[in-house]
Amino acid sequence: MYRLLFISYLFLLTACTERPIYIGFAGEITGRHSTENVAARNGIELAVDLINQQGGIHGQPIKLLIKNDKGDPELAQQVDAELVKQGVVAIIGHMASQPTIAALPQINDSETILFSPTVARLAGQKDYFFRAAPSIQQEAKAFPNYLYNELGIRELVGIIDTNNRDYTEALWSVIYQDFNKLGGEIKHSLYIVHDDLKKFIAESGLDRIQPEAIMFLSSANDVALLAQFARQQGIQSQFFAPVSAHNQDLILKGGRAVENMQVLSIYNPENPYQHFQLFAQQYQQRYRQNPSYGAAYGFETAKILAYALRQTRGKSQGLSQALLDIKQLPAVQGTISIDAYGDIQRDLYIMQVKQGQFKVVHTVSGS
Repeated sequence: MYRLLFISYLFLLTACTERPIYIGFAGEITGRHSTENVAARNGIELAVDLINQQGGIHGQPIKLLIKNDKGDPELAQQVDAELVKQGVVAIIGHMASQPTIAALPQINDSETILFSPTVARLAGQKDYFFRAAPSIQQEAKAFPNYLYNELGIRELVGIIDTNNRDYTEALWSVIYQDFNKLGGEIKHSLYIVHDDLKKFIAESGLDRIQPEAIMFLSSANDVALLAQFARQQGIQSQFFAPVSAHNQDLILKGGRAVENMQVLSIYNPENPYQHFQLFAQQYQQRYRQNPSYGAAYGFETAKILAYALRQTRGKSQGLSQALLDIKQLPAVQGTISIDAYGDIQRDLYIMQVKQGQFKVVHTVSGS
């Protein structure tokens, strides 16, 4: 009897270690904007380990292949080609707009799923690209109404990072139009064209203008530095920033200069949803830190892919349709549905930095 059980156990163990299903991850693991990319990788690794512990995909384990795109569009194309050649059924990535846009044509040619945890661009297109993040249109439209109607702000200046212009300029274009339609005034649109942020702020003339509010459209690192230099110049404006600035680097590097800054977020770190609470506990136990939005949506993206792969029995054939068929699936921050274009609608949150921590001060419904 025991011998039979032992043989059965060995059979199951062998079945769960043969013929792995390959999934790729491509992100900026090293470099200036690596924080959320590393967090996403961590969340994906956690999800893959949990899936494999539960028997994988019909007995087949998932094997994660990790590539560093360094945030570079050309390198993104190269690493995606390498992953496709290695036989991945899908790639999780990229984490920024420019690498994603550069890689998408060859992704479509190869008919390989590219599923980004964070990219807001490329909504409303029928292709092989899927997004866990809300669209840039949803993100952009959340701000003007909040600024004008909730806070009573009538003047706004935009500082736009041209290093990620596919995201920042598209975002600012919608904010600009909607804020003007409401009756607000865009005082200036200032474009960062060099890396000397201190010099940029000093030459901006914002200390003389003293606008009511400034929107910094850049990464957390650069928003932190811009805020510091602005305060050093005596600029007293209210500060705001988009989703790209919502991580701990903003607080750690911005210090007192970012206190009371308000940042748009696709992620509520205090969400009471049971699936989120379990994920947060598992992530904290493994990495000894609380998960960020990159970690949460990296984890969620891997879990969504696993769900769809169970429908295709681990095959890439039919995977796109299996993802499109997902409706009201319990995910990390709530239930999600994927529309005909591979897009997901989500609630958005306005987070304010209070005593060195992000606190939710306003919710914008995604429904």
